[in-house]
Amino acid sequence: VFDGRQPIGPMYAFVGISGMAKMSSSKGGVPTPADALEIMEAPLLRWLYARRKPNQSFKIAFDQEIQRLYDEWDALERKIADGSAQPGDVAAYGRATRTAAAELPRTPRPLPYRTLASVVDITGGQDEQTLRILSELDPANPVASLDETRPRLDRAQHWVTTQVPAEQRTILRDEPDAELLASLDDEARESLRLV
Repeated sequence: VFDGRQPIGPMYAFVGISGMAKMSSSKGGVPTPADALEIMEAPLLRWLYARRKPNQSFKIAFDQEIQRLYDEWDALERKIADGSAQPGDVAAYGRATRTAAAELPRTPRPLPYRTLASVVDITGGQDEQTLRILSELDPANPVASLDETRPRLDRAQHWVTTQVPAEQRTILRDEPDAELLASLDDEARESLRLV
């Protein structure tokens, strides 16, 4: 424009949102990077960009796919730690976890995202119950404080409360459903007793 140089380099190809139709920012209602950072840690979001060529399209997961992405990220971190990662993966990981100024903050004890999401769902986000369950996952090395699992725990909690449909969430009753229990036959009652 006006015989000037292009101010930025190549743009990324289409970036979609998993579980949504093609985005149209002019229609509104489109998740932003800030929305993505509420359900995923910054290094993971940066990695989605850093591991691809700019002309490759990809999707950012706001649905169940986020659990698989975190599994991939955790597997990459294990490969980085043991030195078995491919050079391209090492480079993408470096771009995802560091800026020119410093390394980005990460969760000190990164438990699987799917585990954290399940625990948060079951406990309704109650810190005391969440810590009780997480501390029992690895008796040899129990979680002593929820701070060890943050910010990943907070991201998983936000994902459960904002992205998981209400009908898929776990609801714990304060009292048993007496009517339903009365309708059970003897075999069903015995099965429930065993559980």
